[in-house]
Amino acid sequence: LLPDRFDSSKSNLLGWHIAWGKEACQARRLRTMWRPSIHDEDAMPDSQRLDQWFETFPVLKSVSGAHLQLLRGIAQFPTLDAGFVAYRQDAECPNYLMCIEGLTRVFKMSDTGKEILLYRVRDGGTCILTTQCLLTGGNFPAESIAEKRTQLAAIPAGAFRQL
Repeated sequence: LLPDRFDSSKSNLLGWHIAWGKEACQARRLRTMWRPSIHDEDAMPDSQRLDQWFETFPVLKSVSGAHLQLLRGIAQFPTLDAGFVAYRQDAECPNYLMCIEGLTRVFKMSDTGKEILLYRVRDGGTCILTTQCLLTGGNFPAESIAEKRTQLAAIPAGAFRQL
């Protein structure tokens, strides 16, 4: 499932390919991963992941039958290890992300290189900046990094807009 050529300068973490390259994040010395981290020891059947997603986000149970079927068919469940980048500042937002379990930090860097924390996304949370990007068609205005191992549900941008 890996592409023949991969241009990391134009990609975000959640592009739907198996774990691939890592590179150092210059200013912060954090590990950066451009693809979801897949852990065989944590592999869960899709039905269990869907159940966990629906338990964490009970509002999904109120979605219409057709939309529910769409969600079940397209949802992906990437896992981010601590320190891995979910989104880079000014990058595209290819997916709507929902935090099933874990913790991510959303921040901006000041002109002097200091991190300005905007907010954290915890279990059962979503990123308001991702939502804003998908609704406006803009790029991600900050960075998002997993602070601990994080399980996400991801809905591709096109499907998000259909819903």
